[in-house]
Amino acid sequence: MGSTHGARAGPNGKRSHDRSPSAGGDDREPAVYEYVRVSTRRAEAASNKAEAPAADERDFSAAFSLIQQAAEAIRSAEERAHELQTRTDRLLQRVNHQLKAAEARADAAEQRAEHAEELLFSLHDLIKQEFGRIDVVAV
Repeated sequence: MGSTHGARAGPNGKRSHDRSPSAGGDDREPAVYEYVRVSTRRAEAASNKAEAPAADERDFSAAFSLIQQAAEAIRSAEERAHELQTRTDRLLQRVNHQLKAAEARADAAEQRAEHAEELLFSLHDLIKQEFGRIDVVAV
């Protein structure tokens, strides 16, 4: 095990041992390497666990601040939507009033036009009737 026979540099630059039977080692080497690998993983996991604070020790103030900011943004958006809805309702009422006034003016103009047309027809008939009575004198 202590010899470098069968050792080679891996892709990460570290030496890794060839586990094939032709590497010259005995059959116990793969088991030793597996033990070392598992022990290393356990040590790393324990180290990571010690570095990470427990759930009850974590500082949630940043997350809480973000939640408050999101809630404020939602409230602001709702207020703006309410203001826009109120403004839209007022505008719609004003446009409705203007439309009704325009329709009333159009109706009045149509009635005046019909009355004027009736007067023109009456005038036409009267002119026709009066000119029909006059004898045309030849010159």
